[in-house]
Order: sequence, then C-alpha cells, then structure tokens
Amino acid sequence: MQLEISSFRSKRPQPLRDVPIHSPCIMHVDQGVKQLVWENRTIAVDKSNLLIVPPRQTLTFVNTPAQGQYLARIVSFSGQLPPHITEQLFAATAQKAPSQPYNYNRPLADISPEVSHIWNTLITASEQNLDEQLLLHYSYGLLLMLSKSIDLSAIFLNRSDSIIDKVLQQFRWSPSHDWKISDVAQRMAMSESTLRRKLSQQQTSFRELLLEFRLCYGLGLLQKQHLSLTDIGAMCGYLSYDRFARQFTGRFGLSPNAYRKTNQ
Repeated sequence: MQLEISSFRSKRPQPLRDVPIHSPCIMHVDQGVKQLVWENRTIAVDKSNLLIVPPRQTLTFVNTPAQGQYLARIVSFSGQLPPHITEQLFAATAQKAPSQPYNYNRPLADISPEVSHIWNTLITASEQNLDEQLLLHYSYGLLLMLSKSIDLSAIFLNRSDSIIDKVLQQFRWSPSHDWKISDVAQRMAMSESTLRRKLSQQQTSFRELLLEFRLCYGLGLLQKQHLSLTDIGAMCGYLSYDRFARQFTGRFGLSPNAYRKTNQ
C-alpha cells in the first residue's frame, strides 16, 4: 500500500472536467466548496463532510473559493491494503450493519469528532514530513474509523485493478521518462501482450494510462507557482510545451495557463 497526500488551492473559480481518479481516495474541502457533477447531478462538497471516491472514476467539478480561497486535501490509496487491515475492515462490516452504507449516488460521509481528529492528525503529520510508515498507520486508523459507520468493502477490498496501480507506480519512478510499453512490461516481468491484455480487461490501455498520468501530474505541478509552464511540460514528459498545452486543454477544458491563473 502506498499513500499520496495532495493539496489543491485556488483563488478564483476553477472548473475542470474529466479528471481521472485511478485509486480510491478521500477528500476534504477545508475552505470553499467543490461543486461536483456526480451521477448526472451536482452535489456540494464542503468542510462538513468527506468525499469518498472509488477507483476508476472521472470527476467534473468547479472548485469555488470562499473569502478568496479554496483549499482541499486529498488522500489517495494505491496498491493492496495489508492483510491485518483488510481483516479488520471485513470484521467491522460483518459485525455491524453500517448505519451509513456507501452510497454511489451520494459519495459523502459526515465528519464525526473522531474522524475529524484522525484526519487532522494525518494531514499535520504529512505537512511535517514525518515517516511514511507513521502516515500509513494514521491512514489505516482513518479507514477503520470510517468503517464503523460506512461499508468501505466495495471500494477498498477485493480490488481487481491492481495492474493499473502497478503500471502507474512505474510511471511515478520517473514522470518525465519516455515510457514505452516494452519498458514497463520488462520491469513488471511480463510480456507486452500480457500487459496489454490485462489493461484491456480493465477497460484501459497503456497509452491512455500514460496520458492520464502525465496530465494529472501536471495538475499538481501547476499548483507550484515557481515552476515555468515550459518546465512543467518537460517534467510531464513532453518535448513540446504546445503539445502538453493542447492535450491538457482538450482533457480538462482549461489551459495550463488559465488553470494556473485561478491561483494567482
């Protein structure tokens, strides 16, 4: 299991479409509101709840600042949960019917004082760059706390898309590398045809995953004001910034420059 904790800010309304979510994630909006299109309707995500997103989703939303600032934290889980955590999640589901089953029509969870405490502890530990194992410990505590009232088994247990996590992990080693399917297949000790078949079974392809990874990586880099747009394109694996900008705009409906300006 690997954990990624990200922060996203804006000072102006920030509309984005078709943002891919490859791994299960939990999001909290500290300030402002996320107007999220979900199941053909719009729901408001604010500081009173957590947004719990299953893997392999695409999100369309507008991040709307309050008092001049929007801030959201996202905790993403990739890979398989450790067996002892899996057992405890199963046990929590089996022992007590959750009072708030996960609802795919409204993927929000109310924040109890206990959940708020452990969430804040996790975020603070991340900001202080504490040991990764400690962050994982806090994140498992968060899942176990949520499992007391929400059935998370459909999201975090019995996942069949670990091949996607494994491919994305290869990309993370060097986001700017000119990745070829032959390189990744060799690193994963399988043939190209096997890798293509496994990805096809998950309704995706190597090319699509690489494109989504690069563009999402660019979203995070664009939050860093000290990096030039050209440098960000190169860090995402593009020799031409214009090509990066075209693909970014075509995917998200907002150019890299326009996206950056929402936080200036």
